[in-house]
Amino acid sequence: MRKLDWFSRSLREKQNKLSRTMIKLERKLGRSPEEEEMARDMDISLDEYQQILGEVGHLGCVSLNETLNESGEGTSFLDALVDQRTDNSPADRLENTELTKILASILQELSDKERLAISLYYYEELTQKEIAEILEVSEGRISPLHSQALLKLKTKVQLRIGSRD
Repeated sequence: MRKLDWFSRSLREKQNKLSRTMIKLERKLGRSPEEEEMARDMDISLDEYQQILGEVGHLGCVSLNETLNESGEGTSFLDALVDQRTDNSPADRLENTELTKILASILQELSDKERLAISLYYYEELTQKEIAEILEVSEGRISPLHSQALLKLKTKVQLRIGSRD
């Protein structure tokens, strides 16, 4: 399995540690943790935390066969990419509608900057440099902000989908 992984073991471990820490703090705090809280819980500086986010940011690429819950069973990303031009079953349409509602709800839980960065990057297709200008932050700050937002989205989707199974 490791030979098939695109990423090194150490990067995968860092990404897993970030996910575990985020899940733990979300359960403890009842909300998404701030960067400072994540860094403190991981016993590292904020700069180190942001550096790790930058390193694992490209791990946002996922296998289309990866499931959306922690048990490894259920809906995969590929299943969620149903061609809308075909006749889907009512169950398929209901599941897609629920997933859309979950994602919309989770997006509202992101910070304003994270939500804006995601929107500008994916919907407006702006570059990180353009986003940095709009948010009035350094260009180097956009990658960790983007990675943090993706980590929150993935973690929250896994928690919500997993809690329904």
